[in-house]
Amino acid sequence: MTHKRISIPGKLVLAVLTLMFPLFLQAQLNAWVGSNYDGNWSLNAVPTLTHDVVIPNGSTVIISVGLSGEASILTIDLNVLFTVDGVLTVEN
Repeated sequence: MTHKRISIPGKLVLAVLTLMFPLFLQAQLNAWVGSNYDGNWSLNAVPTLTHDVVIPNGSTVIISVGLSGEASILTIDLNVLFTVDGVLTVEN
């Protein structure tokens, strides 16, 4: 059996690795730790798409009109009072 060597252009390899790179990244955990919207997240920042957000058991969260945040994953534990005064959008 004869094997043929295949040459793959460097640009193609770079493109594939660039597309796969986000698969290797893990989102940071940003958990609700208080009752003040922007100051009571475990990372001291309003969540972004690079965060996995957790609202732990027994929390009270009120999101007022005009405030926004994003998350890669949103987990809301049991016994949570989660109030949104405005619009809540959930995608995918």
